[in-house]
Order: sequence, then C-alpha cells, then structure tokens
Amino acid sequence: WSPTALKNAASCSLALFYDKVMKLRPTKVAKLAAGDFIHKFIERFYKEDGTPAYKSAEAFSNAAYGGWFNYIDYQKANGNPIAWQNNGEKYVFSEMIKKACGLLYAKYSVEQPPLLIEFPYKFDYNGRVYSGKMDEIRRQHVIRDHKNKELGEEKPWTMQQLTAEVQPRAYALAYSLLAHNFEWFRDKIQLNEKEREEIQNDELCLVEKVTFEYQFLQSGQIVPIKVSRRDIRDLELLIDESELKLQNRVVAPNRKSCFFCLYKDKCNDYIDIAQSPSISGVRQLKFFEPDTRTNLVKNFVIGRVARKKTKLRQFSLKFK
Repeated sequence: WSPTALKNAASCSLALFYDKVMKLRPTKVAKLAAGDFIHKFIERFYKEDGTPAYKSAEAFSNAAYGGWFNYIDYQKANGNPIAWQNNGEKYVFSEMIKKACGLLYAKYSVEQPPLLIEFPYKFDYNGRVYSGKMDEIRRQHVIRDHKNKELGEEKPWTMQQLTAEVQPRAYALAYSLLAHNFEWFRDKIQLNEKEREEIQNDELCLVEKVTFEYQFLQSGQIVPIKVSRRDIRDLELLIDESELKLQNRVVAPNRKSCFFCLYKDKCNDYIDIAQSPSISGVRQLKFFEPDTRTNLVKNFVIGRVARKKTKLRQFSLKFK
C-alpha cells in the first residue's frame, strides 16, 4: 500500500480500483509534473559537506526555472509527455516553480541538511505490505513532505483536511518499524540509549514521537501533524475495508475528489462500468443516473432564468 493507494482508499474507491486492479498509469498533468520536478530538484540543494550548492535564492530559482523546461523536453523525449490544458500552462507553472524555489532557499539555507532525502521503504506489518518514499527525514523525529497542492489552485488545505490525511500515519508507522528492525537506521536518526531500549521492546513506540511536517511549496508554510497509535489502527481498518471492496468488485466514485483525481480523463462515472468490456465484472454505485442528472441541470437553468426575469420585471416596475 503506497501513499497514493491509501489516499485513493480514503477518498475514492473507483480511483483505487484503477490504481490497484487495473494498474492504470495516471495521466501526467502539469501539477503532478511540477511536483515531481521540484522533488527531484531539491535533492541537489546541498553539497556533500551539507552547505548549499547555490549562492543565493536567485541562483537557485533561476536554475529551477531552466531545469523545468529541460525536464519537459526530457519527459517528451522518453515517451511520457505532460498533458497540458493549454499552451501557456508550462509558463504559468515555471513562474510558480521559480517562486517556490526562492522560498525553499530561504528556509533550507538556515537549516541543517536532512538526515535522509527521498528515502524509499517497503515492509510487511500484520499481513499488509506498505511501500513509499519519504521526502525528508530530519533530526528529532521529523518527517517533512513537500505539498504542491497549492500550485495552480486557489483553495489551500484546511487543518481538518491535513489531520485526516492517511500519509502521515503510513510514514510514522514506517519510521518506527524501520527503527525497530535496523541498527543502521537507529544510528542514522540518532536515537539515544533510552529510545533504543524502548524500540526493542515496543515496535510502535516512535509513532507518537514523530512530527510530520507539511511544507507548502507555494507559500513556504510548514504545518506540523502528530500521529497516535489509534491512527495506525484506523489505517489498518481502512486497508481491510478497501481490500474487501476490491474483492467484491464494488466501487463508488467520490465526486468531491474528482477535481484532484489523476484518473479523471480515464473515468466516466456516469456510465455503469459493469457494461464496459475493459473493466467487466465490476459494479459501480451511482449517485445519479445520466437522465436524472440532465433533468436536474435543466431544471436548475430554467429556474435560474425565471428568477432573473422576475427580478428584471420588479426593477422595471419600481423604476417607472
């Protein structure tokens, strides 16, 4: 279970079906590509001695600006072109990336380098396999993740949304289990003697000590999140429920998450996908039938026009 699969499980079981059962590759939209590029570019920020590889925020931002267009050409040359909504989108995101990297430089230039960057993990816990990659592991049990949701979007995350996210739970679980199983990891994250003794006796003792930090790339804001043991139990329940849905081939679209979905160009959630030859044998729970939806829209438009005519008539009588 990757962070993406867990997120789909919590938000939309139809997206989870596309990911885990059909193995569909999500379309690389501009927002996804920008986030991927920034993650890769940040890895080059520090030299081997831990000092910044760039002399100023301007130098770092300009390098990112040029690197973005090289990244676009590289993706196209390797058969993975970015799906642009319009011709100017790449330039809009280039300015956003430039601004984000300027804010990152201001933060990183005064911080110590992370202990681990883009650290991959894969483990089995209670019969469930977890895998993923942590953006940064820092001192004092801090895991930092770069959020690019604000790139190109008007509405930022709310604290309620951040607390409900499943990603911090998976990372905190991975962090504690890695410390329990590997001596080199305990050395790397600089556990003291008391913590080393605790982790040998309790494999989840570091879960509640972890501070998960969301770093928003567009604003530079860092929001800390704490995880509890109860969150880990909830995570396991979510996985079990999701696996049951997939086994029974029953999936339900969540239209509230459609705007952010990476499979929306492959999904028509108003069609019963049991009739689709590509994904036969799957029953989809539909909130509105196509005809019902059309009538709802039609009635809404008719009602809106009627209200406008009434207001104009009232205004005209009042003016006379």
